[in-house]
Amino acid sequence: AGKMATPAQAKKLRALGYRVRTGKRWKKPTLGDITRTMPYSQAGLLIRKLSGKAVKTSWTVDLPARVFLGMNDDEFDKALARQLQAIGFGWNVKAQDIKGKT
Repeated sequence: AGKMATPAQAKKLRALGYRVRTGKRWKKPTLGDITRTMPYSQAGLLIRKLSGKAVKTSWTVDLPARVFLGMNDDEFDKALARQLQAIGFGWNVKAQDIKGKT
């Protein structure tokens, strides 16, 4: 057998009102029942269906700009010029010709 439902999934299913048929009546299964008998993927599907929320297909991650620790703007410009020269980009530009931020 594959991975079974997690206790967190079982709690969520019960909170969303998941019920199973036992004979003629419907009953809320115990957390143990859910984690023993229901596959992980089926629990995920049921949670999606019962909660009725739209599933996100994409999202954006906001990344803060990386700071160069202990560098002021002038030092940063020089370091950038050095690195660009090292890879041969702007091979005809001298470090002293690089202007600071405007």
